[in-house]
Amino acid sequence: TGSSLSVTKPYRLSSWRRAVNGLVRPLARLGLAGPRTHLLTVRGRASGRLWSTPVSVVRDDADLWLVAPYGSRNWVLNTRAAGVVVAASTATS
Repeated sequence: TGSSLSVTKPYRLSSWRRAVNGLVRPLARLGLAGPRTHLLTVRGRASGRLWSTPVSVVRDDADLWLVAPYGSRNWVLNTRAAGVVVAASTATS
């Protein structure tokens, strides 16, 4: 028997996830969503509209990484197309 890779369940933006994002987004704007949570703002690749979504920033020594746990979601595609984004947190340390 050969080994098989497990395929993760695709991400679906459910009403539950929309509600959580709706709560986390203003908290991230205020710097109250935790030290790793930032609000990523990027221009939509088709609409040109600015979109903001809460993201977790992972630090590895001096490098900062945005991790897309669900793969190439719209924020990832928009970020790649734009080349420049704003990841803001008003939290103080």
